[in-house]
Amino acid sequence: MFRRIALIALILVSLTVPCGAYDPQSVVIRLERGPCYGSCPVYGVTLYGDGTVRYDGKDHVRVRGSHTAVIDPDAVRSLVEEIERSGFFSLNDAYAQVGITDAPSALVYVAAVGRKKQVSHYPGDFKAPKALETLENRIDEVSGASRWTAAAAGTPGLSAVDERAAPVVVAVPDSVIGRETEMQKIVLRRSVATSLRGEAYALQQKGQLRDAVIRYRQSLVWWPDAGLESYVVPLERKAGFTSSQYRPETGQAAAVQATPGNAAKKAGNVVATIRNRSTLDVTILTRGESADAGTLVRAGEILIRPVQLGPNGEVTFLAVRDSQTLASKTWQGNAAAESVVPALLYDDNLPDRLVVMTGLR
Repeated sequence: MFRRIALIALILVSLTVPCGAYDPQSVVIRLERGPCYGSCPVYGVTLYGDGTVRYDGKDHVRVRGSHTAVIDPDAVRSLVEEIERSGFFSLNDAYAQVGITDAPSALVYVAAVGRKKQVSHYPGDFKAPKALETLENRIDEVSGASRWTAAAAGTPGLSAVDERAAPVVVAVPDSVIGRETEMQKIVLRRSVATSLRGEAYALQQKGQLRDAVIRYRQSLVWWPDAGLESYVVPLERKAGFTSSQYRPETGQAAAVQATPGNAAKKAGNVVATIRNRSTLDVTILTRGESADAGTLVRAGEILIRPVQLGPNGEVTFLAVRDSQTLASKTWQGNAAAESVVPALLYDDNLPDRLVVMTGLR
């Protein structure tokens, strides 16, 4: 009798326990909307379990470039529950039949409750379930994407600041592997920014404003945030220095001053941000450069320095230690876009050791 009761209880528990426990730190929900024949807004919006929202505006939107906001984490959790109820994880990977032409495509990626799923959707496919379109609209609503995408008709009148802030759009392979790689980069970029802001706050509490501002500024390269930008400006004035000064002993500070006519802003040059998260020093240089004091990045250090772009806007970075090349990565930039810069992370514990991403300065 006891065994029978225990068996019934076990069955009831198994029916009520979800397939994966909710972990806010692992939640990533992304919606990407593609172009159409007309002026459809082209953008991507990503929600994280802690309430962070990242927006990337590309074309026919009111605001271009990368921006972040914060919403109630419970709203994200409720959205995850909606996604589960909608049967999203059992949908086809693609609905791409062409019933009508020139419609804007959409792509939804969800990582939550121990599962990952990506679904591409072309509205011209009449076999696509209505629940998928509803979910796409719900992601827009919960993220508050309209704050950036609304009034798209005014796009030609974007201010000069908005135009300069538009990042270089890097094509991502339309595959699960390509999407996973891009999501990992986003999570890594956000993780580095969060770490830097934590360090900055701790330094600020100790009264070390100069070092705090440097950390805040570098976090903005990895993860743009207009609110933090406004917060840093008065701290910068109080500290009495410009944000690009970090290692005056190597002579780099003078080279990266953010003032008009400076060499770092000449065509063909960008200011790179390099973070060494390892316990050992490493030399990070560009192809053709010689290793010296200006290219050495000490353990745990952040280095800001100008680098020369190639004829097509590219620059190849090498990670060297003890005369041995440990990693090599190429960044594709744009000499005409001064706000788009390379952001590098070196870590001996990473599979590729060197990660090169695009940040906004």
